Amino acid sequence: MEQENSNRLERLEKAQEKLEKGLNKILEALNKLNREKEIEENASQPEEDNPLYPPVIAEDVELAVVATQRALSRNKGLDTKQKVAISLFIETFKSYVLKEPLGVVGLITLWNYPLKVGFLSGVLNILTELGLKVVIPLASHPNVDKTAFTRSTTTRNMIMEAAVQMVKPVSLELDKKSPIILFEDQEYEKSQ
Repeated sequence: MEQENSNRLERLEKAQEKLEKGLNKILEALNKLNREKEIEENASQPEEDNPLYPPVIAEDVELAVVATQRALSRNKGLDTKQKVAISLFIETFKSYVLKEPLGVVGLITLWNYPLKVGFLSGVLNILTELGLKVVIPLASHPNVDKTAFTRSTTTRNMIMEAAVQMVKPVSLELDKKSPIILFEDQEYEKSQ
């Protein structure tokens, strides 16, 4: 058990070192992301072969870049502090980001776009279109410290079973989220 904890601590320290060294490079790469080139490449495909249209891609990429820059810049503030306050829209709530590196996180999620951003080798690895051949081994792997999953409830059960064997945390974002309430004066058919 001590050896396992020592190995985990060593992996965490190496990952943190890579992230700290590469944070500025990551921010620079995100700032230099050439959205127009990506849009042109997708626009040059025949419409029937291109389910992702340029205006949608431009908006999605812009939102992803802004969100990533905000997250990375907030994380940068943790270099010298253990806890950083985050401002929220609701004044009566308080939110803090704690610097508590977890380690390797297996994110099993939808992946729609090829991002070209200069992350350091090993910081982000993307496996696509492998399905359950990867999901269960990733969730149960001893070197993966947490599993996060976005998608169906069927696969959720398999991921939870695999992760529980290792007693590791799991975050789930499942289908049918964001419920709405329709009042009597609203038309149900128009809400779908």
